[in-house]
Amino acid sequence: PIQKIEGFYFWINEKIEKLTEGFVWGEVKGIFSCSSCRNIKTLEGSPRYVGLNFSCAFCNKIKSLEGSPKSVDGNFDCSYCKNLKTLEGAPEKVGRNFQCNSCDRLKSLVGATKIVDFSFNCSYCLKLESLKGAPEYVGRNFSCSSCNNLKTLKGATKEVNWWFVCSYCKNLESLEGAPERVGENFVCTHCDNLESLNGAPKNAKKIVCDKRLKNS
Repeated sequence: PIQKIEGFYFWINEKIEKLTEGFVWGEVKGIFSCSSCRNIKTLEGSPRYVGLNFSCAFCNKIKSLEGSPKSVDGNFDCSYCKNLKTLEGAPEKVGRNFQCNSCDRLKSLVGATKIVDFSFNCSYCLKLESLKGAPEYVGRNFSCSSCNNLKTLKGATKEVNWWFVCSYCKNLESLEGAPERVGENFVCTHCDNLESLNGAPKNAKKIVCDKRLKNS
């Protein structure tokens, strides 16, 4: 019979090539990390449920999130995956933070988890062309800073309870598509091609922008 492994903490040896071989993962009630496993090409075989955090950061051969856990009660981290092209296969539920920052080949957010209870971070995704597919709800902060291919905010989450940050987006031309409501600060500093605040949320507690835009 195939062995079923369950437990609390698992850090996977970075030299492995598959997440399962001769066994299957059951529930992991704590942390499951296969970060820096540079030889794995797929997340197939991941545990279906992780009680705290799941990390596959720095897994440079994975191209999608297919095979990810269905539910992660803590943080889900797929940052610095240099060849990740799509978020398809992401968990259906993430209880805290979703981190997909610094994924150089990611062009859209389609496939991202729909409900993120804490923060969503897709900053430094240098080829990201659109926020289409962003979570429907973010309980705390949303950051898409330093995404130099973004020209608008179309597709952004409609309601962000804390901060929304789109600073240092060098080619951002319009705030069209910005959230309808931001509970705290909306930050759009150092966006060199931005010429007005048209499209900025009406219900943000504070708009933080460059001086040249304050009267636009």
